[in-house]
This record gives sequence, C-alpha cells and structure tokens, in this order.
Amino acid sequence: MATNEQRLEFEFMEKKSNLMSMAYELSVIGNTQVLVFVHHDGGKSACFCTIDFQPVVTSDSGKQLIQSCLDNNKFTLLENEGYTVVNNISNGTNSS
Repeated sequence: MATNEQRLEFEFMEKKSNLMSMAYELSVIGNTQVLVFVHHDGGKSACFCTIDFQPVVTSDSGKQLIQSCLDNNKFTLLENEGYTVVNNISNGTNSS
C-alpha cells in the first residue's frame, strides 16, 4: 500500500508532466513563446521552453539568475493583461 508521501510524490510528478505537455501544446497551437520552470524542494528541476527562451536557461547569466532566485527565495511580480500575480519562484506559491 502506498504511503501518503508516495501518493503526493506521484501526484506532483503527474501534474508536472501534464504542465510540461500543456506548455508544449500551447506553444504549438497558439504560436506562442513559452517558458515553464518547476523546482521541487527536493532539489529536482524541470524546464520546458521554446527557442526564444532558451538563452534564459542555457546561458551562464540565465543560469545564475535562476540559481539566485532559488537560493534567495526571491519574488517576482508579473503584470499582464490587467492582472497581477505575485510568484514565489522558490516554492511555486502564487497569490493574486
């Protein structure tokens, strides 16, 4: 029988996989540029990006920015189309 922790880990992995799949689909059918970065407190990270965003995750400065955000628990303020989302990059929490 699976423990609660195992179920939560499975659910996390499934949702992460679905998110990456949806990001890909959105980039294809919506002709959009997409960057999705997921970091788990356990130290694992996953990323999907279209070609225009590749420098953010492959360049030294982009990697340093991501690492700095993860190390310092920095917040970003995203403003788009009339709404604002405060996103804690470190732990993935959102508040609108």
